[in-house]
Amino acid sequence: MAVRALNLPAHLVATAGVYVLIIFIFSSSCIIETTDALNLSPIESLFLRSRLQTIGSAVSNKFRTEVGPSLLGVRDGADACKELDVTIIFPGAGGRDILSDELEDALRRGCHSAGIENKAVATFDWKEHRGTVLTAAYDSETVGETVAKELWDKQSNSKGVAIRSVHCVGISVGAFAANGMATEICRLRGSTGGGGGTSSDGNAYPYVRLTLLDPFTS
Repeated sequence: MAVRALNLPAHLVATAGVYVLIIFIFSSSCIIETTDALNLSPIESLFLRSRLQTIGSAVSNKFRTEVGPSLLGVRDGADACKELDVTIIFPGAGGRDILSDELEDALRRGCHSAGIENKAVATFDWKEHRGTVLTAAYDSETVGETVAKELWDKQSNSKGVAIRSVHCVGISVGAFAANGMATEICRLRGSTGGGGGTSSDGNAYPYVRLTLLDPFTS
């Protein structure tokens, strides 16, 4: 028996093709877990997940080997301070420059002048992960969230390291990183079994402060 070909209108074929593509993208993204804390749509997850995971791994390694030890390492052990105030500066896409260095120096000098010893200040240069204008917000936010998790793990797993406050400072597109870090610290602080504590006035800590300087938004 001969099979008759279906002569469907072109617009119906095109519409069916779009629906098939949407179903494929959605189902593919459901199979792949989305990046932990980023609220990615199925399509964003499909196209960005691999890139953001790579950035997260690189940032974790940098924090553990460079930034973390210089920020908290000297305070590990029996003589470590009980309550530490941490400030992390995220420069813009161009990386640290004379202005970000001046800001870091000013924060250090201000603490020294005020007699504050339990203050740790560091700049996290993330320019190698800046990507393009289209991915800048996602790249930067991933950097901040990863730094937050590493800092939290450092506090949770190290004796004598108790972080009283975290000040996240973002410059230009680094604002996404600072906001991502502040948001993630708040999320971890509110989760059960977290490494935070309660101050004498009953408030949960670490306290979180967010400062955005000339923020780049999308």
